[in-house]
Amino acid sequence: MSDVSPQFHPAPQFHPTDEQLRGTLREVLSRPDYQIDPPAEPSEGVLRILATLLRWILTPFKWLFDAMDGLPDFLRWVVVIVLFVVLVALLAHIAWTFYQAMTGGRRPQGRTLLPSESANAELSVSELETAAEQAFNQGALIEAVRYLFRAALTGLTERERKKFRRGTTNRQFLNHFRNSAVSPHLQMFVSTIEQKWYGDEPCENQDYDDCRDAYQQIVTVLRGGARANAS
Repeated sequence: MSDVSPQFHPAPQFHPTDEQLRGTLREVLSRPDYQIDPPAEPSEGVLRILATLLRWILTPFKWLFDAMDGLPDFLRWVVVIVLFVVLVALLAHIAWTFYQAMTGGRRPQGRTLLPSESANAELSVSELETAAEQAFNQGALIEAVRYLFRAALTGLTERERKKFRRGTTNRQFLNHFRNSAVSPHLQMFVSTIEQKWYGDEPCENQDYDDCRDAYQQIVTVLRGGARANAS
């Protein structure tokens, strides 16, 4: 019996083409395991944030509604709705006040630019009086009041030959002259500006007339040689 060794033949090598490789890759990536959800649209993220914020706002009202269990449903809804309206009005007022503070208060629209609008500009008393008159003619009553107030303070500081530091508030000016003859007239300006410029009240012709009279009283004190400051 002859000893015959088995013959091994190497398997034929298979070399896929580029197109076959790309086809196999597309097939693999198309399987569910490789599917990646597309990123959410920006609008969806905004809606989720708004929904979360709304739930956060409504949670206390829901708690209040549940806490009034036992009362008529109509009364419970009235209380919740009224409180919700109050909250919305309060938030709107806070936002409006913040806007007013950031923009410096109301300014009439569609008017001609007044000379030297900058509060930091160094204007003489006569220039400030002219600016006040121009503002009044244009219907910018509260700005006319503010120009007259600056004219009064400029005249007082020139009389004292004293420079106040930049950023001195109206109340600080009022406190400085609290014991002088001009104190009640300065108080008229400060109260009007606080209510009409920083507040929500419109400035009327009567407000301007009162401040103009107060300014004339201050001018009279300065021209009469009375001591302006007695603090």
